[in-house]
Amino acid sequence: MNKKVTSINVPEELQYQGVQFTESWLNYGQTTLPNIFLFNPEVSAQAKVLFAYLFECSQVNETFPTIEELEKVMGVTKPQIIKYKKELEDFGILKTIRTGRENHYEIDFGVLG
Repeated sequence: MNKKVTSINVPEELQYQGVQFTESWLNYGQTTLPNIFLFNPEVSAQAKVLFAYLFECSQVNETFPTIEELEKVMGVTKPQIIKYKKELEDFGILKTIRTGRENHYEIDFGVLG
C-alpha cells in the first residue's frame, strides 16, 4: 500500500523560502550526507537521521533544537535521542558542547577520512 505524502512537519526556519517547485516535495528542501557516512554500517539508521537533522540545522542557522524538539521531529523518546546522540559522539562525527542550559553541537567530518 503506497501512501502519498502530501505534507510534513518541517520547522519554518528549515523550509525553503525561495522558488516554488512544480514537484511539491522539493519545496520542503533536501539534505545531503556523504555516502561514506550514509552507508557506514557502524552507525544506526536512526542516528543518521538525527545527524541529518542536526546538520541541516547547522546549515540554516546556529541554533540547534532542544531534546523536546528532536523528539517531535523524529517521533521518538528522550532516551532514544540521547542514545543516538551518544552513538554519533562515539563515532566521532558529533561533539556536544553544553553552554548553560543549552546544547551546541560541533560536526567533525574529519572522522570520515
